[in-house]
Amino acid sequence: GTFVMKNLDTGDFVVLELSSDVGSAALSSLYPNKAEWELLKQGTRGVLEKLAAEKTLSFRSYQLCIWQERYVFADDSALCYQHLDGAAQPFGTPKCISYSSIEFVGPFDETQFVLKCEKRAYTFLCDSTEERTRWIKNIAALSGCSSSTEICLKSKTMGN
Repeated sequence: GTFVMKNLDTGDFVVLELSSDVGSAALSSLYPNKAEWELLKQGTRGVLEKLAAEKTLSFRSYQLCIWQERYVFADDSALCYQHLDGAAQPFGTPKCISYSSIEFVGPFDETQFVLKCEKRAYTFLCDSTEERTRWIKNIAALSGCSSSTEICLKSKTMGN
């Protein structure tokens, strides 16, 4: 079979020919340079705010959103996040969003980005536009999903 990755910002794409025995290989096994893959994972870790999925309250036209501080990191097959203790150290079992379930990653606004997955969307808040763009590019490279670094209608409607 053939595996195609396309960068929606530049239009560049990479085509990989796969043998039929590959099955559900992780993208890490397809990445041409293991050192680059490890650097990409190392650059995809840090403390972000995650929008709580079921903790929003609505009153008329207002909505109260609850943001939860999480340690977010990339491993070979998923983007993971953990609770932080009082000393801002990660603890507990990580929750993981498998790369294969990520359909799209893009900005919601200047500092937020949204991961659109098979069953739900995840919204994360960064400190700056530059940090948001770095997370989007890294997640897209790790997962092979479609992405955009420009705010568009698709990413604006996914976080709701």
